This record gives sequence, C-alpha cells and structure tokens, in this order.
Amino acid sequence: MTSAITQEQPPQRPRGGSPDDAPEEAGVREEEYLYRDESRLRAGSQLTSRTMARRLPSLVRRSVRMAWQVDRGATVGLLVCQIGTGVLAALGLLAVTGTITALVASGDITERLWDAAPQLAVIAAAAGLRALLGIAVVWLTGRLRPVLGRAAELTMIEAALGAELAANNKPGYNDAYDIADRGAQVTPDLVEEAQDVLAATATLAAGATVLTVLHPLLLPLLLLACLPQAAAYVRSARVIYLAGLETSGRRRMLSKLRWHMAYMESSEEMRACLAGPFLTGRYRKLAATVNAAERRAANTGAWMGLAGAAAGGVASIAVWAALLWLLASERMDLAAGGGAVFALQTATGSVRGIISGGARLVRTGWYVQDWQNFLDNAHGQAMTDSRGTASPAAAPQRFEVRDATYR
Repeated sequence: MTSAITQEQPPQRPRGGSPDDAPEEAGVREEEYLYRDESRLRAGSQLTSRTMARRLPSLVRRSVRMAWQVDRGATVGLLVCQIGTGVLAALGLLAVTGTITALVASGDITERLWDAAPQLAVIAAAAGLRALLGIAVVWLTGRLRPVLGRAAELTMIEAALGAELAANNKPGYNDAYDIADRGAQVTPDLVEEAQDVLAATATLAAGATVLTVLHPLLLPLLLLACLPQAAAYVRSARVIYLAGLETSGRRRMLSKLRWHMAYMESSEEMRACLAGPFLTGRYRKLAATVNAAERRAANTGAWMGLAGAAAGGVASIAVWAALLWLLASERMDLAAGGGAVFALQTATGSVRGIISGGARLVRTGWYVQDWQNFLDNAHGQAMTDSRGTASPAAAPQRFEVRDATYR
C-alpha cells in the first residue's frame, strides 16, 4: 500500500479569468491525495465467478455473525423467514404440478375441478404466507440496518482513538481511515445483500428439488444457461469496485475541499483571501475526473450486462427446447411438463438473484474488508496503557513529570 501527498503552489490565473481556465504549467499539478491499495487492486482484478462462489459462504457467515452481535432476535427471525420461504416455495410448485395433473386427467370437468381444489388451496396459502414472511423480512432488516451501521462506525472511531498519535503521520494511515469509512457505511448492506442471497438460495433449492423430481436433465441445463450472466455480473462488479479504488484519492480531496469551503472554522479566510472562486474551480475539475471514471465504469458494466443477457437468452432457448423435446418424445407427461414450466421460471429467477446478489455481496465484502483492515492496523498501533490502578487518598497538590519524551 502506498500513499503520497503532493503540495505545490497552484499556477496564477490571468486577471479576470475563470478559475477553471487556470493554465497547467510544466511540473505543476493541483493538490491531490493519492491512494493506491495495490493488494485490493490485485484482488479486484483477479475476481472470477469461481472466486466469487468461494467467497460467498464466508461473506454470508460474516454477515450473520455481525448481525448476531447487534440483534440476535432479528437475526434468528431473518433465518427462520428464509427457511420458511424456501419450504413454501417447494410446496407451491408441487401443488402446481398436482393441479395440472388433476385438470388434464380424464373425466367430468366438475370432478376434475374438485380434485384440483385442495392443490389450489395449498397454492393460495403458500403465496399468502410467503407474502407475510416478506413483510417480516423487511421489518427485521429495518431493525438491523441502523444499529449495525452505527456499531461499525463506533468500532472504527474507538480503534482510531486508541491508536498512537504517531500512527496519523505514517504513510497511508489517514487514507486507510477514509477508505474504511466507506466500509462502515455499507456494513448494513452486507447483511441485507446476504439476506437476498439466502432468500434466492432457498427458492432455488425448492425449484431444483421439483425439477429433479420431474426430470433430472432439467437442473444441469438450467445452471449452464445461467453461467453467461454470472460471468457478466462478476465482471461488472469488478469494474465498479476498481473504479472506486482508483478515484478514492480524488474523492477524499473533494471531501476536504467541501469542509474548508463550508465550515465556520475557515469561513473568514475564504472571504478575506477571495479563495472561494479558486477552490470551487479546483472542485469542479476534481469532480469532473471522478464523474468521468465512474461513467466509464458504468458504461463498461452495462455493455458486459448486455453481452451476458444476450448469451443467457440463447442458453435459455436451449433449455426450453430441451423441455419441448422431453414432451414430444414422451419422456415427460403433460402434467409434469406444466409443473416444469413453473419450476424453471422460479429456478431461473432464483439463480439470477444469487448471481446478481452475490456480485453485490462480494463488492460490499471488499469494502467491509477495508474496514476490517483498518481496525487491525489501528489495533496493532494501540497505545500502551501503563497507568496504575490505585486512587489517591486526597486531591493532589502538585503534578510532576520526569523523563518525558515526545515522538
């Protein structure tokens, strides 16, 4: 990790000119805090679908552990809701298959409707209960988010206050604090995104169970069809995260400029020195570079998503063609085929939810890891508490310090 601070005198702009028109002289550039965490850049550039799949379980465990520390009741409630959602999804899909079987059977239509009535009741009950569980998930997540965010911020502040004063003068320490602050802010997102992945996984398990029961060939075909979109989501997440790291120094400088231009401590100097137009000009230039980098990342991610969607569409056609072949060759009866249609739709949505949610979870996990890295760094430079525990019997009359040094 390297960090450098360059402070040079800005070029003088022509009288009457705009601060944005200031000439850039040779060897002179505007003040900028440069931050490049090479380890995070390497990790982000090497992210693949395989590494994402390996990281997801540990990130989910970490999010559950963090949520458990701040609100055990809400954590247990969320886990129960996700398990219940998966069970209800499986029951609903099996009931759909039973309904179609009853409707396409031979006999009087009235009798077939009566035979399908219990299955229809199961479908309605499962849908209603899943809706209630969804409301409970929103409520429990709303309970966790603010508490978890404040806890992450307080942990970081306590670690910073407990570090030696000399740590602030070490290269990269203050930059790492600013990067870690982003991690503290997105800590609630880690839990919410992990919950989304768990919900999609539970629904996928239900759909996969039904597909396997109907015909074992459908499940591997479905997973293969979702691989192109998985690769696109992962690459998009990588591009956006790397863009955030590349612009972190400029965003830190923007924050410092906002502080100096808006707060009371420096307001008199801003007006007395007529520094407002100059600083706003610098702010516009820095903001333009950050906006350009973020726009490039967004465009690249969109093109990757488009390519993944196109490839996924072609693969989905192959899946539906396989289903039609199974029906045409009588390897699957009509009722099972109808149930397979609903199961495929459910499983396809779940796989895409896991892929998109997993990519977001991995990206958020990087930010949270930056937060954890700062905590480890600060704890490694913590002040040594050598104070005694005895209390004086009376108020001291004289304070004396010997052999004191300052580093």
